[in-house]
Amino acid sequence: MTMAAAIIWDKIGTQHRYAVDAVDQTLCDICNDDQPFAGIIAVLGGDFLQTLPVVPKGSCEDIVDATVQQSHLWQNTEILFLRQNMHLDQASANVQQFSQWLLNVGHGRNLVNNSQIHLPEHMRVDDVGLLIDSIYPDVNSNPPPPPDYFLNQMILAPQNADVGELNQQILDRMSGDVQQYISADDMLCEVGADPEDDEHIPVKFLHSINSSSLPPGELNLKVGCPVILLCNLSPSQGLFNGTHMIVTWMCDRVLKVCLIGGEHDRKIALIPHITLTPTSSTADVAFKFK
Repeated sequence: MTMAAAIIWDKIGTQHRYAVDAVDQTLCDICNDDQPFAGIIAVLGGDFLQTLPVVPKGSCEDIVDATVQQSHLWQNTEILFLRQNMHLDQASANVQQFSQWLLNVGHGRNLVNNSQIHLPEHMRVDDVGLLIDSIYPDVNSNPPPPPDYFLNQMILAPQNADVGELNQQILDRMSGDVQQYISADDMLCEVGADPEDDEHIPVKFLHSINSSSLPPGELNLKVGCPVILLCNLSPSQGLFNGTHMIVTWMCDRVLKVCLIGGEHDRKIALIPHITLTPTSSTADVAFKFK
């Protein structure tokens, strides 16, 4: 570490300032140097108009306080602006117009009544069915669409409940039979605790817990539908958190999938039953279960 010439840290806007402070303190201790980052040049890249640090149940003030701009290190930072968007150099006029609209929203420009964001007519849709038809045309084909069909098309939503509802509507349109997988939820008792103390929590409630780190308690799938892996099963084989896959075969305890995108594109893999134990903060509950 003492031989390092520079540290490059991207997406700094999403990082909690405590993480930056911890790296700074660690380097100072290792190198016995009280300068910021022990005198090593640190290049922090990011955009504060994008997602800020996540503070569970935090207020707007809590989130702002968590940014690196509130760190004592910020006073020693020289700010350099990148003003040319390289991704848009060859983009169409529509893409450049949309990018400028996003930039105005981020800077709070052109707001209606100084608080409301106006969505242009071509960006609005009043019916979920029309949205699905636009993003996933011919999703009801038989046989199901090829794997590449789902690679670059996606509907985003801010809440898991909305995602689940959209997923079900799209799945209903796809051809084939539905197979439902019910999670085998079980309470985890603390060491020395009486197991009977947790029996009052019904399994049906455990099924209803909707967490970003867990699949739904009742998971409906069809052959040909897309899925995303939620754990690092075998990174060297392309099976890590966030891997996009297409279901090609199903049985009670194993899924056969085709990976899409990346260097493992079109590779076939088997996904078995997996035990997941979220933290209480992740699952937004005060107890642990698996």
